[in-house]
Amino acid sequence: MLESICRLKIAEIEPCSDEMKNISTNQGQSPAQDILDEFNRYVMNEIPIHLIYLPTMELVGRNFVKNHFQDRIKEITEDLVVEAQARFVPPLTREKVVPTLVRRKVEYGILSHRWLDSGEPSYQDMMERKLSGGSGSSNVEYLLSNITSRPKAGRHTLHISHSENKVQSPGYKKLQKCCEEARRLDLHFLWSDTCCIDKNSSAELDESIRSMFRWYRNSSICIAYLGGTTVIEDLRLEEWFMRGWTLQELLAPRKIKFFNKDWQRLTDQDDDKEEDTPLMTVLQEVTGIPETELIDFEPAPRYIDKRMTWNAQRRTTRAEDVAYSLMGMFDVSLQIAYGEGGERAFGRLIEAIMQAGGDSSVLNWAGEPAKHHASFALPASPLSFVGHPDIVTIGRLDLMLTSRGLRIPLVVVPLEMTKPEFDGRPIINPKFYCPHHGIGEVKIDSRGYGFKPIFRQYALGIFHYIPAEDSANPGLPKQVAAYLLERSEVDAQEGAPVGLSRQYRSFEDGWRRIPTGFIYVELPGVPDFASLWYVDRTCLETVYL
Repeated sequence: MLESICRLKIAEIEPCSDEMKNISTNQGQSPAQDILDEFNRYVMNEIPIHLIYLPTMELVGRNFVKNHFQDRIKEITEDLVVEAQARFVPPLTREKVVPTLVRRKVEYGILSHRWLDSGEPSYQDMMERKLSGGSGSSNVEYLLSNITSRPKAGRHTLHISHSENKVQSPGYKKLQKCCEEARRLDLHFLWSDTCCIDKNSSAELDESIRSMFRWYRNSSICIAYLGGTTVIEDLRLEEWFMRGWTLQELLAPRKIKFFNKDWQRLTDQDDDKEEDTPLMTVLQEVTGIPETELIDFEPAPRYIDKRMTWNAQRRTTRAEDVAYSLMGMFDVSLQIAYGEGGERAFGRLIEAIMQAGGDSSVLNWAGEPAKHHASFALPASPLSFVGHPDIVTIGRLDLMLTSRGLRIPLVVVPLEMTKPEFDGRPIINPKFYCPHHGIGEVKIDSRGYGFKPIFRQYALGIFHYIPAEDSANPGLPKQVAAYLLERSEVDAQEGAPVGLSRQYRSFEDGWRRIPTGFIYVELPGVPDFASLWYVDRTCLETVYL
């Protein structure tokens, strides 16, 4: 094992010079059991399955990585833990400090780039030792060959007959340059999606795709290669910003460094995620992502409408990757099923987000729905969210995809449609009027939808509200977002309850969402944006769309 290991200081919890003296006097002591347990858990679950060991340029597994960093873990002394806890007010618990300290010791770099059409090094190439760039001794190579798991016979699908030409390919040169930069940063391990995933193993491919956001997140630094860029101004036309997978590769790492097409640093900064820099200004312009999110992004099933628009103009080679590349951003997990189709995969993503958070922003989309087998109220792609009105998350809704459709509790407010003189043709761009709550005319962009010239019931299905708790009434903010709903008209029954939703309910023909533009209505009865208008619970109806 190499004796000299320099560390990148990328977080607040790092030992200072005085603490290093304590470390040197505690080298012979074993770390506490909880530190060892966290180290084992982290290495076996939170880092890539395979990494390139830079001194020999060979693929190694997690056990090799664990052995490599065992001495580094001994540096986490009890004094260091106590010192790290005391740096916060109130002091952090040990359970929060130990994982951070362990992660700082297990260092590896990670490559972000745009794949070439051909010539990228593969996992099989690495296992066949077709890659040049490092020359370890024969003893080291022998040891690594025993540590690294070997593919079974018949699984080596890429046999390169002209290795010299392969090594000189642009893909190999790119990887070699990245490895050189990682060595300059005193790193011993690097991960690349081209050659560190055994794509012949469906289990490994599935785990890699599901874990990729986390692997970028846990890296010491992300080395981002921009093959179409020379200077910062070129970023506006850089293809890297148009690919689906690179969005999470931009947001997930805590530290990132951009290199241009000649492998020159794009800036003089050690970390390009710094505030108020010319690069950050251009990044905001190119991506549409605020600086705070670029620097310190937190994955969660929230702000779905806003985050979907960041991906709307990006492309993926496989249609399903639109959904798979967004899993990590929303902190959800999907089973990988290539061949299911892009809309079905995106529908599963939306369903997972609904179940994880119930954030009403997931409903803030417009236009045609996905061609889904269970519901016509799921968005087709991130493009469905473009142009959304800004809504503030004010509550969690009980959302579920069922065999009857998407179950949503909506505040249903009846509408009246002004019908022109009947001529047998569909009605285009009709006017809607709400006689309730002083709303009046409701402007709706019907996007050319042809309304049938027969008697129908129409309503606003408001999804932006504070849900009712126990016997309380739902609360509406001053501005609400809603769907336009339609169903066959049913005469009110004598003796039926007078409640608003009861009067308009039909058990024969339920509500359907009409594919309109965004509907954003201001309620005149609400005095200001800090106030709520509580409506009767009878307005609240669970519908299946």
